[in-house]
Amino acid sequence: MKSNNIFNRKGKLYPFGAILTICMIMFASTLEAKNFDLTPLRNGFFGSVIIDSTIIVYGDFGVIYRSTDLGTTWKMHLIGEDAIIRRMENFNDTLWGILEKGSIIRSTNKGETWEILAIDVPRNERFYWLLIDSNYFYIRCDSSILKLDRNLKLLKSITNEFLKIRWIDIYCDCTLLSRVKFPTPIKFFFVFDKIVVPIRSSNTSLVESFCVIDKELNNLNLVTISDKIPKQKDENYLALVDIFYFDNTYTFQFIPRYGLFKTDSTFENWQWFFKDPSFLNYTFEDSTLRWQNYNRVSRSSLFTDNTTLYGIYSEMVKHIVDTIGSFKNLFNKICIKKYKSQPQDTFIVIGNPFKDIFFATVEYNYNYKLVNDIIPNHLLLPNVTVSNNTAVFTSNNPGSYLAQDKFILLSRNQFSEWDFVNLVQGQPFYILNDSTFFFVKELEIYRTFNSGITFKPFEAYTEGDTDSYIPGHLNLRRITQMYIDSSGKGVLLGIPRNPFPTKTYNFFKNIEHPVSIPYYESIRSYPNEYPTNISFIEDQFLFGFYDTSRINFRYKIYVGDSSFLRFKFITLDSLFAPMYLVPRTIKDFLAIGLANFNSDTTFEIRNTTDTGHTWTTPVRLINFGKINQIYAHNQDSVFITFTQPDRVYLYDRTRDTLQLLWQPETDEGQNPLLMVISDRFYLVGKGLFLENTDRSDLTQWREGEWDYGKPNFESVIFKSNVAIAGLSDSLRPFNYYKITLKKQTPSVVQEQLEKRYYTTKFWASEPYPQPAGVRVKARIAWDGSFDVAEAIDGVYDSMGRKVEGKERIRVTIRDKAYGELEWECSGMPAGVYFILLRWAGGSESVPVVVE
Repeated sequence: MKSNNIFNRKGKLYPFGAILTICMIMFASTLEAKNFDLTPLRNGFFGSVIIDSTIIVYGDFGVIYRSTDLGTTWKMHLIGEDAIIRRMENFNDTLWGILEKGSIIRSTNKGETWEILAIDVPRNERFYWLLIDSNYFYIRCDSSILKLDRNLKLLKSITNEFLKIRWIDIYCDCTLLSRVKFPTPIKFFFVFDKIVVPIRSSNTSLVESFCVIDKELNNLNLVTISDKIPKQKDENYLALVDIFYFDNTYTFQFIPRYGLFKTDSTFENWQWFFKDPSFLNYTFEDSTLRWQNYNRVSRSSLFTDNTTLYGIYSEMVKHIVDTIGSFKNLFNKICIKKYKSQPQDTFIVIGNPFKDIFFATVEYNYNYKLVNDIIPNHLLLPNVTVSNNTAVFTSNNPGSYLAQDKFILLSRNQFSEWDFVNLVQGQPFYILNDSTFFFVKELEIYRTFNSGITFKPFEAYTEGDTDSYIPGHLNLRRITQMYIDSSGKGVLLGIPRNPFPTKTYNFFKNIEHPVSIPYYESIRSYPNEYPTNISFIEDQFLFGFYDTSRINFRYKIYVGDSSFLRFKFITLDSLFAPMYLVPRTIKDFLAIGLANFNSDTTFEIRNTTDTGHTWTTPVRLINFGKINQIYAHNQDSVFITFTQPDRVYLYDRTRDTLQLLWQPETDEGQNPLLMVISDRFYLVGKGLFLENTDRSDLTQWREGEWDYGKPNFESVIFKSNVAIAGLSDSLRPFNYYKITLKKQTPSVVQEQLEKRYYTTKFWASEPYPQPAGVRVKARIAWDGSFDVAEAIDGVYDSMGRKVEGKERIRVTIRDKAYGELEWECSGMPAGVYFILLRWAGGSESVPVVVE
């Protein structure tokens, strides 16, 4: 599509509706931040669209999930750092959507590419809902409804206090921030060639009212049903929450009755839609008939495909354990039911049930506190699109609470086949490799194998079992440590106590059933004892527990066999609380933690060669503040960051020295954290983003490049080429972002030498190509005070080890202080290397990435 087709208005002035910007964008899967690619890993979805075999699911953080094979494979794309895609509609095979901040998006190729169209509106209002008819667009805003033509010219708007969107403040643990606001009501509907708008007003007399507006936006009428629909016993009000269209009939759903009413185009005459007055009447006076409805469908679960009415019913599958009827709950079975009016009102089950075998909960407080399984919660408040015998369920029904959990559930063949696509909650917890990592919320575990595109929750039930199992086997309240290897074998530890191991052989898809262990071979942990990290070395597990709640700190050291079934209790001692262990062998390891002597608490690094029976203490700090992070780069290099005051240290085990790497000029509570990506070192925190300029000298830092102000890092974990950080900046809202370095492509040598990161004695361009395969070059320049060829020392790896001399390094001199550096790197293992130069009074290194 040519985006300038819209501009056929030269010489004319359109004071209300001129289009300001049209930007054709290709889908990106990351958001660029100078030298990084950022991908938000948690978001909410607000709906879906199906066109032929293409499914589009859209939400906040500019996230669009797209599948071109009806959900078999998925790709995640982004259209903006802070875009909230509120609504999307398919009209004549063109996708139209609205962004909350007041833009329209359009795609004519099923979501492969998009145009972002910014339009003028009379006031700075946010967009919430979109309706499209054969000629016009209608958009619901904060307190207005807009009418635009096909050229996106604003034709008219209507504003009224009745149309005002209300923001509800709730607490929810399935959102990124625990306390959030969400707008309601945001939907509006075409009914009888008019526009019907549900309203919420602080005026209690308007609770039973809604607005009816003509499509020309000339007249707004307030329809009140209080005198049109008789109340039932204990029914104080009826408020419009949804409108369904099926069987050529408009039906209105009011709470708290939740049943359906129909009316005529005057909105004066109302009657119960069903033949049976008790059917789906959840406030019916006869309690026996009323409660029968709960065995039909959930009262809030109705949805339609514009021809048929559906409802959802959930029941718990149980295992009977004795003759008196005692039972264990196994999993939720969720059925789709189809409404039939003949010979009488009824719902019949169609397809096959969805088996909710997953351990994933939600807690929210919206006038009352509710803790529930999150998947039934989403399905019983369905946000669903049905087309081509395919149904896509997402979270965030406009009438429910806000969730940022990426929930997508797919059903095919008239609800006969189910595919659970996506769900994640909690915080980043463990990175196994570049594509496999885990989020944890208390005891819930969510895993991804495709770099965060899709997550799956822990499965509490396995087909054929007579019980369900959750992490910790009911002994834990919160997971605090985890270990997983590349085969999927893993274990976890937590609080308040961990007497029996929790282990997996399939990446915590589920866990092995509890195994009876003799007391003397069990883990004898107690409340208030926190586990250390878990290390696997010499085919054994090394870990410990520590307790700082006592007057005298206390710790235990354990060694577990490779099956994690038998545990050798090594030692119990006091006055020390080792929080992190760095082993060379099972016997020889560092312990980093806190000690208390004479009521004074000190930070200590201790070393043992007999599995913790005796210690030496090479490092002791007083007035250290609070430990913020401990990171072992290898067996001999351990980084510790502190707050109050902010400090960053490196402990060198080979020399038993603690080196101060960084401290701020003025301590403003930046809460520093080390972040290492592809062996590049960064210091991050609140308004803090520094990068190391010399790998051989980790005291050298400079301001890093970031695209939108200074980022605020609240947390970070990292491994190899990936970091996952909880951060925000001047544009990006808080999220957990996957961070990777931008992929380098072979560059063309420029005549102008790029000078960066180097001293006033020596400069070098970015080496090319990057990554290198056979040879790599860099343009160099120096001040002429030394012989650059003589200054070359050799090549060092990222651990600081010299891997070769200067035999394969060649310097071509162009003049006395300008030339080219070339390294023949063929045969080198993939990694990051540094060509080191030394001269009298200085040194410098040129970093090279080898593939």
